[in-house]
Amino acid sequence: MLLNFLRSFRFPAAILISLYIRFLLMIRDGQIVDSSVPDFIIVLLVIIIFIVISGLRIAAQYQRAVVFRLGKLQGLRGPGLYWIIPAIETQQTIDIRTITASVDQQETITKDNVPVKVT
Repeated sequence: MLLNFLRSFRFPAAILISLYIRFLLMIRDGQIVDSSVPDFIIVLLVIIIFIVISGLRIAAQYQRAVVFRLGKLQGLRGPGLYWIIPAIETQQTIDIRTITASVDQQETITKDNVPVKVT
């Protein structure tokens, strides 16, 4: 039941955790003979993979990411796939698309007293 709950989340960390739990359950039930690799190495590898995957980000073609490392400006990243250091670097996504807005018709007067309509 816990494995299905974790798999219901659509991100790689939950999948890795659920696979590791299943692996530990298989060892406990005797389906897998105890390997020569110690458990702490497997846990360490899972943690490293989790950190690497959690730092991956994607910026769309019309976005840029402003990256801050401990609050100090690091630079712009994107568009495309990039990596930030989890828990140390933060990002703010900026949309660089031009936004248009409809404006009501206005009338103004120039310096030489000629009325001009602005649409």
